[in-house]
Amino acid sequence: MSASALDLRDGMPEWFPPLMVLELRQGLRSAVFTWGYLLLLGGAGVLGAFTLLRGLDSPLTELEVTRQFLGTQFLWLSMGCVVFIPVTVFLRATGRAIFDVTEHLLLAGLTPGSQALGRFWAAGASLLMLTSAFLPTIALAQVLGGFDPLSVIYLLTAVPLFGWVGSGVALAWAVMFKRGLSITLGLGLLAFGLALLWGFCFNLCAWLITDPGQMYTSSFVASNVFFLMIGAYAACFGIGLASSSGWHRR
Repeated sequence: MSASALDLRDGMPEWFPPLMVLELRQGLRSAVFTWGYLLLLGGAGVLGAFTLLRGLDSPLTELEVTRQFLGTQFLWLSMGCVVFIPVTVFLRATGRAIFDVTEHLLLAGLTPGSQALGRFWAAGASLLMLTSAFLPTIALAQVLGGFDPLSVIYLLTAVPLFGWVGSGVALAWAVMFKRGLSITLGLGLLAFGLALLWGFCFNLCAWLITDPGQMYTSSFVASNVFFLMIGAYAACFGIGLASSSGWHRR
């Protein structure tokens, strides 16, 4: 790798995939990414504060109020992970990003599979950053109420995984909808599908927050294994389709 290409990795470990670093940095510099993060964190903070203040004069118990507070945090976190990040991946894959000469040289030396994996890993890094941004308020809920720590840890793992699977599907969607009005149509269909996935994800969060004991049942464990297999297949199918179609040569 040339010295110019190595400049793209400044401040990041050498073993990071080159396109992951490129996509992550381009994404962090975009207005969509910045305003999306601000909207998610601002919405979670305002709604969470409103929930706590409303609980002061309500007949609800302290545990019920803190459960509602924790629910608002996972509402916005799941929206960001399952809807915002995959849609951003789709827009990045179908849009015409502005790269300088060095970045074009870096892209020219990568195979289609490396490019698809780079975008996929960049989505994973974005999901980790978004989840870490919510950790302080979720930790506050843990201090205020007696929650099962394992159920919260499970949700903090499951919600980003849902988003990562959605990002793999978004890469496949970017192959099928490439130009003009088809991009708008593809984005609409993708957003509809991700909204359904987000509804399922948030219902799972609300269910485990209200009744964390369900996580230890055999049926819950079996369903997780099933959905993990389906999710892995969907993500691998999306990456495989994106890597084999020559989608980057538009």
